[in-house]
Amino acid sequence: MSPRRLLARLFPPSARGLFRLRTLRGMAMAALALLTLPLLGAVGYASVTLDQLARGGQVIVEHGVRATQISQQTFNLLGQLERHAREYNASGDGALFDAYERTRIELVLTLAELTTLPQDADARRARAALARQSAELGAALLAAAQRGEALDERALTLRLGVLINEAEGLSRHLRALLDGELAGLQARVRTTRTALMWQTLLLAPVLSMMMGFLYLRVLRPLRQIDSAIARLGEEQLDEPVRIEGPQDIRALGRQLEWLRERLSELAQEKSRFLRHMSHELKTPLANIREGTELLLDGAVGPLQPGQEEVTRILRDNGIRLQQLIENLLAFSAWQSRNATLELSAFPLPALFEEVLRRHRLVIASQQLQITRDIAPLTVRADHEKLRLVLENLVSNAIKFSPKQGTVHLQGAAHGEWLQLDVIDEGPGIPQGERHRVFEAFYQGSERATAHVGGTGIGLSVVLECITAHGGTVEIIDGRERGAHLRVRLPLRPASASTAAKPPAAAAGAINSPSS
Repeated sequence: MSPRRLLARLFPPSARGLFRLRTLRGMAMAALALLTLPLLGAVGYASVTLDQLARGGQVIVEHGVRATQISQQTFNLLGQLERHAREYNASGDGALFDAYERTRIELVLTLAELTTLPQDADARRARAALARQSAELGAALLAAAQRGEALDERALTLRLGVLINEAEGLSRHLRALLDGELAGLQARVRTTRTALMWQTLLLAPVLSMMMGFLYLRVLRPLRQIDSAIARLGEEQLDEPVRIEGPQDIRALGRQLEWLRERLSELAQEKSRFLRHMSHELKTPLANIREGTELLLDGAVGPLQPGQEEVTRILRDNGIRLQQLIENLLAFSAWQSRNATLELSAFPLPALFEEVLRRHRLVIASQQLQITRDIAPLTVRADHEKLRLVLENLVSNAIKFSPKQGTVHLQGAAHGEWLQLDVIDEGPGIPQGERHRVFEAFYQGSERATAHVGGTGIGLSVVLECITAHGGTVEIIDGRERGAHLRVRLPLRPASASTAAKPPAAAAGAINSPSS
């Protein structure tokens, strides 16, 4: 029968489908078989060999015990023969000769039990000689008694000594045979141990090859899928999804690639929408702000107190709306990967004052106290992006502060770093939300308590701006209740055209140390 026909008979089409290496199931079953069969073979060989060794050891123990019993009984019977022989030789009493014969027959039967034990030619000769000489001694004693004489004492002693010597020789032969069996068993143990050692040494590379095959064909594609899903979850949509492996794994990879392309299209559409809407809103908002500024400057005549208050409300809310639009524009720029830094030197206290002027109406309405501890530093950074960072941080601090609360602003140089701190007395940021507050459009559980709503992208823009400068944003655990956000920037930025990193790369800059 040809090998092809033999395989077809052993593995019919219904069974062969289970072992096709083009699918994950087939590869998993094949890998399981390849890993299991060598182990089963090794375990089976070890079990059979150890069972044989155990049986051999048990037989040797049984032989040793039986040989010891027979040797002890033989020497006991020889002692009785010697006593009966000497008493009969001295008295000639027939009853003593009968006792001698019974003991001799018992000795012969005891020696016959040695046939159940392993014997060599010397052991058989010693056994036969012992039986023969005990019979000859009985015949010599009987013949001397029939003549009315006693057997010479020296001759009797000599004959009895020969019997003892033969018995000792038989015992030595038996011990030698048992020692030989034990040595053979020890040799088999050594051989088995060597065989098991080589078997283990051969199994190690085989199993390593099987594990390597399983890793390359199954586990590595699964890890590629896991990595691709993680990148999609982190919105890293630039790298195509390429999965190698079984057919069904590759099909899943193609589906993930389709999902990546679709997500990339949706992200581009979202960015275009935000960019277009922001620009569309920015133009009429600029006109509104210009009109309110003209009204406040008295360009159309003096305003009544009520009119002036309404105009200021319009202006301040226009500023607030402008901040939201700037956040959307910045967010859209980071998403499209075309944001750059325009570095310039400017005084740090003036930047804080500019930001506070934009929020003075809300500060006044909430009766907030603003404490400043700003070092007179001239920093080199992107002025508009750093202003946007402070706008968002201060806006959040004001938004979540209770009425008549205090907001602390700090700015100082620490070594080669500029450190900016914004601290409020609001509800703080829960530990369970700290890993998400820098995500775009995420609003925490405390948003309902805020005095002013928001889009949820302020802190996302903060993180991206600071990361583009090579800095970090930290949420500090303070002793008092409230949020404490700390920004650290290098005092000497690397380049004026540093490209902004994507949010996924910047995520590593978020820290929450305990203080």
